Amino acid sequence: MSKIKPQNILSKVFVYIMVCAVAFIILYPMIYMVSMAIREADDMLDPAVIWIPKHLTSENFKLAFEALDYGTSVFRTAFLTLACSLLQCFSTALVGYGFARFKFKGNNLLFMIVLFTFMVPTQIISMPLFLTYRNFDFAGLGGLLERLTGTGFSFNFINTPVPMMASAFFGTGIRAGLFIYIFRQSFKNAPRELEEAASIDGCGSVATFFKIMIPNSLAILLVAFLFSLVWYWNDYFYSAIFYNQSRPLSVTLANLNIDFSDSSKGGTTIFVNDILVVKQAAALLYIAPILTLYLFLQKYFVESIERIGIVG
Repeated sequence: MSKIKPQNILSKVFVYIMVCAVAFIILYPMIYMVSMAIREADDMLDPAVIWIPKHLTSENFKLAFEALDYGTSVFRTAFLTLACSLLQCFSTALVGYGFARFKFKGNNLLFMIVLFTFMVPTQIISMPLFLTYRNFDFAGLGGLLERLTGTGFSFNFINTPVPMMASAFFGTGIRAGLFIYIFRQSFKNAPRELEEAASIDGCGSVATFFKIMIPNSLAILLVAFLFSLVWYWNDYFYSAIFYNQSRPLSVTLANLNIDFSDSSKGGTTIFVNDILVVKQAAALLYIAPILTLYLFLQKYFVESIERIGIVG
């Protein structure tokens, strides 16, 4: 029977310690939020309470649920997120396929422009985006009519899903350039024999894309969809620009307003600890749908990541 060398034992212990340390660093924000959300505000003043509260409560979640208008906000945000993610996956896959398989004049230049979008801060284009959708003039028809008749027209799409859904559909949504690049590389590595066989069977470019390329790229589509879903769910910048009413959950959470002022003192005393614990509960409610989605889809997500690595 072979003896275990002390060096092997020490190396395994070191690896376990490092894994636990890294896991704690990653999970620390979640542990902190849970600990804060389930405690009463008085525990914030108790130096003996660090992780485990002395007084457990669910009142913080009730207050956060009401302050967020959680039921309505979740439905509104889920609809916007799902619609934008589906539209963005379709448009970026189509553009990526075009860059990968069709050779035309200016192909490389256009692709460089797509890559350039990585380096353009979104804050630079925030004002043009807002003004475009605040006074939307389709193909300049409203301006032309105004020059001819003195009376024009435009559409105000602020506080509607149109700006974000339109951007996703036309391949200019959140991190769309990254998805175009990924799809281009994936389709570029796909064997051309598949398309040649489809062409022999009478399939055109569109039919080949939908019947051959998409079914063979389900792994990368799933990864792109999940990343897009998370990024749209967590988006604050675009949501804050296009919504000042009926806001998505991210904007509502960032502007959470709970009144804990003491009316007996003229409404001048603000209980910071009460606000803090309720905001932590609100943050947990905010990430709960994404965590639930991950628990159900993490197996397929990991498998898709592995397959993409093998194909790449």
